Amino acid sequence: MRADGSFASCSSYDALIIMCHSIEACELRICCLGPNGGVISMTKLEEACEAITDYVQKYHGEDALIKSWREVIDLVRLRYPDIDPDGSNMHPSDICYNRANGIHKTKRFDKWPHALLKLDRATYQLVGKNYPYTGYVLDARGDIYGFWKDGIYYEESAFTGVPDISMNSML
Repeated sequence: MRADGSFASCSSYDALIIMCHSIEACELRICCLGPNGGVISMTKLEEACEAITDYVQKYHGEDALIKSWREVIDLVRLRYPDIDPDGSNMHPSDICYNRANGIHKTKRFDKWPHALLKLDRATYQLVGKNYPYTGYVLDARGDIYGFWKDGIYYEESAFTGVPDISMNSML
């Protein structure tokens, strides 16, 4: 950490950063590097989930819930303009129910905020927080990382004894 309270970066396995604005005012942030090297804090991801959840509640059931990568970033930036336009401090795939990026490997996947389903390389369905998702979670290589059944997350190691889920839910 620099003397001014800022920091250069943290590795994808660093989970806790203490940010000091002054000697009296410090805060804890869970963070890691984003896809473009920017620091992603849980706060940014939670902000993105809040914006998306509010949008889903407003436009529930409309076709407006399918968005491109750019449209997701722009939607979140309407409410939180400090989200970088290039997605370096909040990438849509970081808040997907069905996608586990490298940043998820350091903590429990179900504890991360979720608000999207990844439909293909650059298309997302906005579903909001607390969505009762049933389907597989794939990592960036396409391997099964875990799965959800009616909104409850199971790690890959828990596959035995868990009810089958529809092949239609694999994305």
